[in-house]
Amino acid sequence: SKVIQVTDPSQIHLIGHSFGAATQLLAAQQWTSKTESSSSPSSSSAAAAQYPIKSLLVLDAWAFALQENVIRRGLSDSSSIPLLLLSIISEDWVTNPECDPLVQFLQNSLSSKTTNVLSYYAKDSVHQSFSDSEAWF
Repeated sequence: SKVIQVTDPSQIHLIGHSFGAATQLLAAQQWTSKTESSSSPSSSSAAAAQYPIKSLLVLDAWAFALQENVIRRGLSDSSSIPLLLLSIISEDWVTNPECDPLVQFLQNSLSSKTTNVLSYYAKDSVHQSFSDSEAWF
């Protein structure tokens, strides 16, 4: 409960590595789509509008695990609220065929008017070079 007391829900930033990064991509897609929900807002769509995701950092996202419709949709026009999507890809991951769905997700997110997509390649790095545990604090 102490963590909840010091948490600012107006400053939501999602971070993940590998499968955790793919999970964050899906969570961001579902959360941001709630801000554009139907005319009868549910409590979750009201919360999504009140507490938008500010940024999303994915490290070697293993988007291979995501369904094709999720990849195809990306974050394109999911929300009217600005969002930064930053992807960092290691050298060994960028040459892995399982990286292709991530590239497709990022490309499909480029058509969004509100999502700023940045992707960086980390030369001389491997998949295990990344960890999201530093971001916990």
